[in-house]
Amino acid sequence: CTSPMEDKSIVIIVLGDLGRSPRMQYHAKSLISKGWTVHFVGYSGNPTIDALKRSDFVKFHRFSNPLENFKTLRKHFYPIFAILKLLVVYLKLLLVFAKIKRPGLILVQNPPALPVLMSLTLSWLREVPIIIDWHNIGCTMFQLKETNLAFKVLKSLERFSGKKAKGS
Repeated sequence: CTSPMEDKSIVIIVLGDLGRSPRMQYHAKSLISKGWTVHFVGYSGNPTIDALKRSDFVKFHRFSNPLENFKTLRKHFYPIFAILKLLVVYLKLLLVFAKIKRPGLILVQNPPALPVLMSLTLSWLREVPIIIDWHNIGCTMFQLKETNLAFKVLKSLERFSGKKAKGS
C-alpha cells in the first residue's frame, strides 16, 4: 500500500471557469514543474495558459456551469436553484473522482465555501488530504452584517473546513 504522497498526483478543484482562475493555473504549472500529475477540475469556458494546455501531466475535467441557461428563472427562485446547483456540482465532482485513480492531494479554491465542504467529503471518501487555497474569505464577500444568519452560517462552514483541511 502506497501513501498518498508517493503518488504525486493532485486534484485541483476550481468551481468556476478554469481559464479565469490564474492563481490556480499557476499552482498547477508549479506542480507540474515539480513532477506532479494534475487533474484540473472546473467549469468550461475560457482557455487556460499554454503551459497547461501543452502539458502531458495535466488532465482537464471540465463541465458546464450548472443551470446557467436558466438565468431569468434563477432570479425568482434562487433558493431552489442554489440547492439544485450544489447537488449537480456535487454529482459531477463524484463522477470525476470515480474516474481517476486516488490522488495524493486535493487542492480546492475558497470561496465558494459550500463546494469546499463538498470537496472535504470527497477527500474523506478517498482518504486523501485536502489543502484549501484561501484567496478570499467567502462570508465577507456578501457584504452582510456579522449578525446576519447567512453570514454566521458561511463563517461557521469556512471555520469548519479550515480545521478539517491538511493545510491552507
